Amino acid sequence: MSDASRVQVVTKSMAIDLTPLNTRKEPLIRTDERHGYLAEGVAGRMIKIEVENQQSNAEIHRAAAEIPAKAIEVTRESDKSPIDDYTRLVEQIALNELAVKDSLNMIRNMAKTNDAEAMEHLKDIKELMDSIKKEKTRRDAKLAAILAQQWKESQGELDRLLLQPSGTELLDVPHGRLVEVFRTLERNGEEVVALQVKLKNRLRCLKAKDTDNSKSCWNYPARWKLNIC
Repeated sequence: MSDASRVQVVTKSMAIDLTPLNTRKEPLIRTDERHGYLAEGVAGRMIKIEVENQQSNAEIHRAAAEIPAKAIEVTRESDKSPIDDYTRLVEQIALNELAVKDSLNMIRNMAKTNDAEAMEHLKDIKELMDSIKKEKTRRDAKLAAILAQQWKESQGELDRLLLQPSGTELLDVPHGRLVEVFRTLERNGEEVVALQVKLKNRLRCLKAKDTDNSKSCWNYPARWKLNIC
């Protein structure tokens, strides 16, 4: 297979469609102004500098202006779970960045023999990189909305944290690590629910101990007692 063919395979097979799952226009959910304010405030602290891209000051300020607006939009979307959507975006961006990296390595080899063809494929990669950049803005806005939702009952404390001086440094968010934490919390939540069910069954058995129903409660098969009582 030629280098050109391999580039096409990589960019088409590894790249993930970054179009949001729910492309149908849905009516916006009315949200209170306080929630929108929180999302805007948190988003303002989440702008990330892509060192490898050497963003100009104009690009950074433009990104800073886009994320708060996106964050408010995200809070109004009819999602089944903002965390699920955030996780999906992080994983898709990571896969697409890997596809770009592999394709660039192939193009470097291709350029040694055919500069024109290499430049043509670079256009396709540039489009994918532009798409990744847009989805990073959406990813950051999604995370800002999640944080704002969690802090909506503690607006005073959040305001105090946002007003603390942070110099000129922008926040570098470890998105991959956050996804791992969200998944761990989800698993822990499922385990807690299972334990709550067992506890309720145990309490039911204890309450029924001195009643006529105690016999039916305590005379389950042994394998049931381990799980229920």
